[in-house]
Amino acid sequence: MLHSPSTTGGGSAIFLKKLFDMLQSTPPGLGGWCNGGSAFEIKSPKEFARVMLPQYFKHCKFTSFVRQLNFYGFQKLKQEVLLVEDEAAIDTDVVVFHHPHFLQHQPHLMSKIKRKTNHTESAGGSESAASDDVEELRQDVSDIKQSLASLETQLSHLTHIMAIAMRSRRSSPDPQDRCRDWKS
Repeated sequence: MLHSPSTTGGGSAIFLKKLFDMLQSTPPGLGGWCNGGSAFEIKSPKEFARVMLPQYFKHCKFTSFVRQLNFYGFQKLKQEVLLVEDEAAIDTDVVVFHHPHFLQHQPHLMSKIKRKTNHTESAGGSESAASDDVEELRQDVSDIKQSLASLETQLSHLTHIMAIAMRSRRSSPDPQDRCRDWKS
């Protein structure tokens, strides 16, 4: 179920409103606001993409989500790796994003965040972004083709099962006839 964006951040882009709402409802084990509400963290990108993204966006691809964040000027903060006594690193999958106008307790500032356009990017950046978009579209088409092939296989299998069931039903006597024969 896709969530509709709330009314927070009046003139803000829908993506930003959905992001804000999503962060408000993200389970603490998956992520949420951090650094006093000036940034947000995603603790397990794969699980976050699987659980949270489809609720607010029409996809579940973390890379697409990060690309959107980049378009709006969010910056990925470097996470210092925490070490425990046995020197094993923990929280290595945690990703933290920050934007000076995206703050937990000041949603009205979101209206100052503008999406970057190709006109504001350098020529090389535009080509790179276009190339990334083309690659993402190719991957989407590939995913759709795989899903379609799977559905076609399932349909063929179900059609075959249905045909067998119909033949079996036609060739077997009616159960009510058997009951009548038994009574007589």
